[in-house]
Amino acid sequence: MTNETWPRVDAAAQRFFDAFCAGDAATIDMCLADEFTAWHNNDDKYQSREEHIGVLAWLKRSIVGLRYEDVRREPFGTGFVQQHVMKGRVGDNEIALFACIIGTFDEASGRLLATREYFDTRQLAPLFRAKS
Repeated sequence: MTNETWPRVDAAAQRFFDAFCAGDAATIDMCLADEFTAWHNNDDKYQSREEHIGVLAWLKRSIVGLRYEDVRREPFGTGFVQQHVMKGRVGDNEIALFACIIGTFDEASGRLLATREYFDTRQLAPLFRAKS
């Protein structure tokens, strides 16, 4: 990635995370490449674009006041590495998910090709209890 490319990738990543927090499905759709995949360390499975959009919608519906704090994003390869704390409330429980995401972009389109997310599912226990 060149120094000229990084601001564009950084802005595209910010647009994606802002759209997720706002529940803006149309912008999320525009941010993801058609061949987008997501992987999470907790189940070692790949999600299709459609599956991931569904999970994002479920998270947004389930977590009140969903937001990212302590965001640190750096260029990496053809994308970025982001550390953050995803916070919000599920019922009477505050959640704080400390996570790291590696995202790759198609530099030509500026769309997200893939994410690989690392987190501890124990931090989401209130969310999973509410789902049951």
